[in-house]
Amino acid sequence: AAGEGGGGLGDNLSMRGFQSRNNIYVDGIRDATQMVRSDDFNLDHIEVIRGSDASYSGAGAVAGVINMSSKRPALTNFNHVSLGGGTAANRRATIDVNRVLSQKHGIAARLNAMGNFNNIAGRATVFNHRWGFAPSITFGLGTPTRVNLSYLYEKDHNLPDFGILRDPRNDVRVRALPGSRWNGYYGLRNFDRDDARINTVTLKIDHDFNSQLQLRNISRFSDVNRRTGATATTPRLIDLDLAAGTYDGSFGPSAFRRAYSTQQVENQTDLIWSHGDKTGPHNTLDIGLDFSRLKYAGAQFSNIIPASELGQLSISHPEGRYDGPVMASYPIRNTRSQQVDKGVYLIDTLVIDSHWQLTGAARYDSWDLQYEDLVAGSRQTKTDGLFSWKLGATWKPSRAGAVYLSYSTARQPPSFDAIASYGLLGRGQLSLAPETAETWELGSKWELFQQRLALTAAVYQTAMTNAMTTDAFGNSFNTSGHQRARGLELTAAGRITDFWQIMATYAYIDSKYQSGNDVPVGRALFNTPRNSATVWNTWTLPGNWTIGYGAQYVSTRFVSSRPAGNLLDGDLSRLALSGHFV
Repeated sequence: AAGEGGGGLGDNLSMRGFQSRNNIYVDGIRDATQMVRSDDFNLDHIEVIRGSDASYSGAGAVAGVINMSSKRPALTNFNHVSLGGGTAANRRATIDVNRVLSQKHGIAARLNAMGNFNNIAGRATVFNHRWGFAPSITFGLGTPTRVNLSYLYEKDHNLPDFGILRDPRNDVRVRALPGSRWNGYYGLRNFDRDDARINTVTLKIDHDFNSQLQLRNISRFSDVNRRTGATATTPRLIDLDLAAGTYDGSFGPSAFRRAYSTQQVENQTDLIWSHGDKTGPHNTLDIGLDFSRLKYAGAQFSNIIPASELGQLSISHPEGRYDGPVMASYPIRNTRSQQVDKGVYLIDTLVIDSHWQLTGAARYDSWDLQYEDLVAGSRQTKTDGLFSWKLGATWKPSRAGAVYLSYSTARQPPSFDAIASYGLLGRGQLSLAPETAETWELGSKWELFQQRLALTAAVYQTAMTNAMTTDAFGNSFNTSGHQRARGLELTAAGRITDFWQIMATYAYIDSKYQSGNDVPVGRALFNTPRNSATVWNTWTLPGNWTIGYGAQYVSTRFVSSRPAGNLLDGDLSRLALSGHFV
C-alpha cells in the first residue's frame, strides 16, 4: 500500500505482469478511489477477468480487471454472527442480518457490520484496527423493477510497517541486515500512522421491459480521506558501520506526513436486448453509456526531524520512536486533479448453434484531465480519445466443454497510473500519446464427472507496444518502451467426495522489458514470478463445521524496475525476492 517513502496511495497489485491497481471494480463499475481495501465483510464474491479488457471496462485494463460484488438483501430472514480470536491480540466480530419487510412488494433490508483489532505476530506493537458497517435496502425483489440503495462506511487506524533492515551489500537477493531483529520496529511509533475514512453510496436500478429487453443503471458517490506518516528506513552502503553495530540515521528514518482525498462520481447505463429462441440461433446486444468524474487532492509535508539529531542508530536495538526537537512543517508537494471519462460501448454475443458462439465488443472513451501543482503554480489539461475492441470465438464440441480464441486491445493515458499511484506527473508525461496493449488468448474449459470437476487451461500473450519510459538522460518521458508477457494458466476445482472439496491453480509467466531507457531491458517485469501455484482443501464435518488447509508457492521475482547503475543503496536492477512456499 505504500510506495517509496510511504508515497503509495492504495492497493498495489499486478495481473499477468502488468500493473492493475486502477482496474478494481465494485458491482461492475470502476472503483478508482485511492485506498487500501482492507476488509471483505461486505463482499459476496470476487470475479477476476483476465486479458486486455478495455472494450468492457474503459481506460486501462491492460491485463484484466477484478470485480468485487457486494452483499445485497434477499427475500429470506437470517442472522449470521461471527466471533474470532487468535495470537497477536487478534479480535474480530461480524454481523450479517437480513429482514424481509414486505414479501408482497419484494422489500428487504440487510445490515453488515465489522470490528477488527489485531497486532502483527512477531512484530512489536504493529497493529491494524478497523470497523465499519454497510446497510442496504432493496425494493421490488421478484418484480420487473428492482431498486437497491446501499451505503458503506469504514474507518481504519493502523501503524504502518516496512519490516526489518535490508542488507544493501547484497544486490541479488533481499536479505536481512546482520543483527537486525525480527521483532524490532525501525520506524517511529509516535510519528507513523495510516488512517483512512471511507464513505460510499450506491444506487442500482434494474427494469425488465419484457423477457427480451432490460435496462440497468448504477450510480455511485464515494469519498475517501487518508492520512499517513510512514517511515521507510533503508540504510545505504555508505551508512553502515557493522563493527559498531550501527548505521547513520541522517538518511532516515524521517517523519514525512501525507494527506490524500479522493471523490468519485460514476453513472453507468446498459440497455440489453436479446433476440431469437434460446434453443436455436440467438443474439444478445448490450449498448452502454458510462460517465465518471474522479477528483484527487494530495499533499506531502516536509520532514520535521532534523537529520543532525538522529546520529548513529543501533541495528540490533532500534528505539522505534523519536522524542527530540522537531522543525516546522510545510508542504513540499501539493497537487490536485480532476479526471472525467465519458464512454460509450457495444457488446454483442451471437450464438450460431449448439457448437459455435461469436463475441465482439467495442468502446470509445473521451478522457479529460485537469492537473494542478499548487507548489509550482502550474496547471495542465489534456484530452484523449481512446478506442478499444475485442473479438472472440467459442467452439463447444460437447456440453461438457468449450474451446475459445480471443483478441483484445486496451489503451491507457500514461498519466492515468501516475496520478492514481502517487498523485504526481513527471516532466512531459501529460503530453504523451496513450499506451496501447493487445492480448491473444487460447483456452479451454471443461466440466467432468457430472460437473463434480471443473478444469480450465489458457495460453496468452500480452504486449504493450508503446510503454512509457524516459529519454536516454532520464530527464523527460516518452512512449518508446516495449513490454511483453506470455504465459500458461491451469485451474482445477472439484468435489473429491461429498465432504471434501479442492481447488488448485498454476501459472507460468515469461515476461520481459523489451526496450526502454529507465528499465532493465531483457529482464523479467517487476514483481512478476515465473512460476506460482496454490492449492486449497475444505472438509465439511458433522454439525455444519468446516475446516480448510492450503498451500502457496511463488518463485523468485524482481523487486525493482530500475536499470543497472551504481546507486548509493546498491544496484537494485538485479535485486529479487527469493521464491517461497507457505
